[in-house]
Amino acid sequence: MVQEVEKVQGLIDAVTTNESLIRHETLPKDALAEADKIKKKFDESVKKVRQYKEYQDTLKVEQEDIKEIEEFEQKFNFRHRIWSVRSEFGGLKAKWYGENFRD
Repeated sequence: MVQEVEKVQGLIDAVTTNESLIRHETLPKDALAEADKIKKKFDESVKKVRQYKEYQDTLKVEQEDIKEIEEFEQKFNFRHRIWSVRSEFGGLKAKWYGENFRD
């Protein structure tokens, strides 16, 4: 389980330092694609952690909370939301500036 927690910590770092997710020049579709790759890796790690916790529950071993999972979700959701809004705005901007005014 320690390995999976370390992977999640690395993914937290990736969300906060990945050039594609922090540079304003990045196209929203590229940033969202990169975010999806990171999220997929996170989901795989969480699946393994949950399986490990089920084993602990079966063996009636004390379970420890994994704060890194919550931290990742918070940082990822924030970053993903920024890029989603930017993508949506880009589409609306093209529509607003590309159409004639009508009554």
